[in-house]
Amino acid sequence: MKFHAEHGSEVDIIGINLDEDFEVAKRYIKKTNIEFVNVSDERGRIANKFYIVRTPTLLAINKEGVLVKLAASMGDLTETLLAAR
Repeated sequence: MKFHAEHGSEVDIIGINLDEDFEVAKRYIKKTNIEFVNVSDERGRIANKFYIVRTPTLLAINKEGVLVKLAASMGDLTETLLAAR
């Protein structure tokens, strides 16, 4: 991901996978060379907390754990992430 390559040292990027089978996600992550951290949310706890109803959904969460932006694309989120650093 271009944003991670350029700004990964300035912000933390974490992928939340909602698939029931995280092994499928792991294969995809490896195949596409995704370099940021990815975790499984098989039970939907994170999705429920932040009202995620479709994927991809991108979130900007500040250091206090408060959601500051919800976006459908990286372009929508980039300005918020850069302003928060």
